[in-house]
Amino acid sequence: MDFFRIRNLRSLEDTGRIALKPITVLVGTNSSGKSSFLRSFPLLKQSIETPTDSPLLWFGRYVDYGSLSDAANRAASEKRIAIEFGFKLEVPMGYYMSHEDLDLSPVPIPIAVSITLGPSEISDGARIVACDIEFDGLPVHLSFSQDTRVTKFTVGEFDALKAGPPLALRPAAFILPSIFSYEDGGLAPARRVVFQPYFPEHPPTQDIFHSPFRDPIRNDALKDIIRPMLHGRASDETVERIALSLAAGTASWMLEHFRRISAPPSWSASIAAIGEKSEVFQRLRERIIANTIPIFLEKADQYIAEFAAGVGYMGPLRATAQRYYRIQDLAVREVDFQGENLAMFLRSLSDAQREQFASFSRRYFNFEVSHRSSGGHVEIILKEHGSPEGINLADMGFGYSQVLPVIAQLWSSVPQGRRRVKRRHRLLAIEQPELHLHPAYQTRLADMLAGFAKNPRQPLSLIVETHSESIVNRLGEMVREDRLRPEDVQILLFSKPPRSPASIIRTAGFHEDGALKDWPYGFFASGAIDSDVNSGS
Repeated sequence: MDFFRIRNLRSLEDTGRIALKPITVLVGTNSSGKSSFLRSFPLLKQSIETPTDSPLLWFGRYVDYGSLSDAANRAASEKRIAIEFGFKLEVPMGYYMSHEDLDLSPVPIPIAVSITLGPSEISDGARIVACDIEFDGLPVHLSFSQDTRVTKFTVGEFDALKAGPPLALRPAAFILPSIFSYEDGGLAPARRVVFQPYFPEHPPTQDIFHSPFRDPIRNDALKDIIRPMLHGRASDETVERIALSLAAGTASWMLEHFRRISAPPSWSASIAAIGEKSEVFQRLRERIIANTIPIFLEKADQYIAEFAAGVGYMGPLRATAQRYYRIQDLAVREVDFQGENLAMFLRSLSDAQREQFASFSRRYFNFEVSHRSSGGHVEIILKEHGSPEGINLADMGFGYSQVLPVIAQLWSSVPQGRRRVKRRHRLLAIEQPELHLHPAYQTRLADMLAGFAKNPRQPLSLIVETHSESIVNRLGEMVREDRLRPEDVQILLFSKPPRSPASIIRTAGFHEDGALKDWPYGFFASGAIDSDVNSGS
């Protein structure tokens, strides 16, 4: 995932496109929008873990936004919220072909897709009002009625809805809309859409190139452009074959693809005479992409659902240490968002993993974490460097119990050892990891975060909300020491003028020497809050 954008979620009127860098630090005054932004990621995660009537589950396991009406910006003219995703799809998308059928290697297609949610009159919840796509810069827009019919479908200048059979939402999806064509007397639009849970261990096995809804829905409009490019004796079968062989991709890829397909010489001559900016090429491209949109939405929906499933979240109110934890025969793969299952997580580790985790905590925090089982209960044991024996976590300072879940979740977020895993982008959102920690430990926390900035085995983005000057300063020191690249870290500064419903987000970062750039003077000073409020910035 390359970037993320939110509009009209609480005080976030429009975040703009926020790049998902290896490290993103959120700072700002209270109630300035930091948590609303960070919690939008666990909002996505909880939304694909259970069937829902809306793409987003506003009140769930991790976060509580209430409802669409509660979550929408109170000053907005309409109760609508939009979320945009930016990424690249590395498959050319045609209807009757697989990768092996194409004569060019796939290239990443820059994609931006957003959904706009509004009130539903049918389910008393939220529904998809519109979906907007930028397909390698080409704008695509779909609007939907209350009864799930597509009411507008444009690709660039092409009105795709007028060029073929009527369209409606399919009755099942993950987060994005999924559309199909229907005819009078055939399939009828579903009255409601159920958004399904996504299980990363068992992803959908359906081949998107052989979907039951894959028939080209705008092929006649495409053939109308192709026919004048061929000699007058070209048969309908030849026109049909060419139409079905054209695949979508970047503009440059498509033009080269047009030149390479097997077609009569008249086609090759026509293609040789056009360029990416020509009207004929634009009309061809618009109609090919219009044909591709149903299959594209399926593929993009799976991509976003997989990303959401890979989100990890650590909330600000973490569980306090207990002296004993009752043993539960559960296989725990990751620490939950409050750290309540930390003891069972430690118990679920293999001997090799326990040693790896102990080494990890020793490297960054100078103590080892282990567990001890006895009489149906488990203790969490900490052993500080140089200490002859371990101590029960309940007998240690409160800060230890607050930082341990963060350490464990970070460690478990990337593959350990030599185990082969699928490389997928993971995102870990952490609220106030520095709670109850001495500044010296806060700097060690920054070291740990930076250690995950570039993991060759697992793409990982960390989004950290903090009030810690020590963490920010330490990240700068690591940039200066060449242990962290300045382009791998950004700082988002949140503020909200008095009596304003909208947050202001500014981006800061580090120079090569580790000095802060675009940083407001005195941001962490004791009078910064009053100054910020009085200035209205």
